[in-house]
Amino acid sequence: MTVSTADHWSEWLLGRRDGGKLDQSRFLLARAEDLAGIPDASVDVATCRSVLIYVADKQRAFDELHRVLAPGGRISLFEPINRLMFPEPEDRFWGYDVAAVTDLADRVKDTFAQLEHADAASMMDFDERDLFAMARRAGFAPIHLELHTDLIPGRAGMEARPPGSRRCSGAHRTHWRRRCAKPSGKL
Repeated sequence: MTVSTADHWSEWLLGRRDGGKLDQSRFLLARAEDLAGIPDASVDVATCRSVLIYVADKQRAFDELHRVLAPGGRISLFEPINRLMFPEPEDRFWGYDVAAVTDLADRVKDTFAQLEHADAASMMDFDERDLFAMARRAGFAPIHLELHTDLIPGRAGMEARPPGSRRCSGAHRTHWRRRCAKPSGKL
C-alpha cells in the first residue's frame, strides 16, 4: 500500500517526511483544486479534514477528487459549516452578548473587518446543501451526509431562536461529514 499526501503548504509536507515509512509514502505539493500530480483513477481512498473551507473553487476541488479516484473509490470529508453562525445579530460578537459595550464591540468588529483577507469569504460561502450538490455535480454517488450541530448549554448567547431559524448565535459547533463513492460502472 502506498499513502499519498497532498498539501499546499511545503513546510508541513517536509515535516511529514521525517516520520513515516518513506518507501510507502508519496508527498505532493498541490492544492485541492489542482491535483495534476496525481494520475486519473489512481486513488482508492481520499480523505479531507477541514480542507474545502479554505478553497475558493470548491467545485473544482470536488471535480479533481473525482478524477483521481479509481472506480469504486471512496472519499471521506469533514468540513465545519460557518454559515450557520454568521452574520450575528448586532448585539453579539463570536456568540457573546456585547449589548452593554456596543461602542467598544463595534470598534473591534470594524477592526476585524479591515483585517479580513479576501480569501476568508471561502470560509462562509457554503453550507451542507452546497457541498452535497457539488459532490453530485462532480459525479459522486451514492452520497451519505451527516450534519452535526452541538449547542453547548450554559454558554453565552443560548437564547431561544424561532422554529426554522438557521441563524444560531450561541456557543456551538457545526460540521458536516460525508462519505461518498465514485461509481464503479457496475450495476
